[in-house]
Amino acid sequence: KSCTTRRDHLVDTLKNLTKIELKEFNSKLTDIELKEDYTHIPRGELERAECVEIATLLISHYGKAYGVEVAISVLKAINQRDLADKLTKATRVPGQVLAPIFLQKKARSPGMHFVDRHREQLIQRVTLVEGVMDKLLGDVLDNEEYQTIKAERTNPMKMRKLYEFTLSWNKYCKDQLYEALKDKCKFLVKDLEEE
Repeated sequence: KSCTTRRDHLVDTLKNLTKIELKEFNSKLTDIELKEDYTHIPRGELERAECVEIATLLISHYGKAYGVEVAISVLKAINQRDLADKLTKATRVPGQVLAPIFLQKKARSPGMHFVDRHREQLIQRVTLVEGVMDKLLGDVLDNEEYQTIKAERTNPMKMRKLYEFTLSWNKYCKDQLYEALKDKCKFLVKDLEEE
């Protein structure tokens, strides 16, 4: 599989942990030392998270490269050195592992707004949807729209609903969403801008 992304490697690595080890991983993840400017993933989000969700949270909170780094530190901290080494090797070969991601990139249309260009990624990866909505309430979203989005069960469903409203938005509204995302999910935005 030459198209394996860092997220895939994270998921595969986490699948090697038993339920108890995964719990230990999540618990360590909330108190491991992080680089400056980074915050821990809230405990509540990790409580019932399985491998795929944990990998998604790692990447949406810390970006691809640092997300993997954090996972490796946590694995070492819970004495899973073999897995830490495998993950290090799997994600370190830039020519082979990570190049395809750049090749698959869709051609950018220069006039396309950030929130439109990264729609799919944002729907899947924004975890603080309500925080983003709070920043838009009043200015871009009215109370009814806010409640409609809030009523959705999962974050991706909330983001999808939010995107239904963006169809009628002008550039100003999309800029507000971009600013809200930058404020609440700055590492995710940074990660997408670097793609």
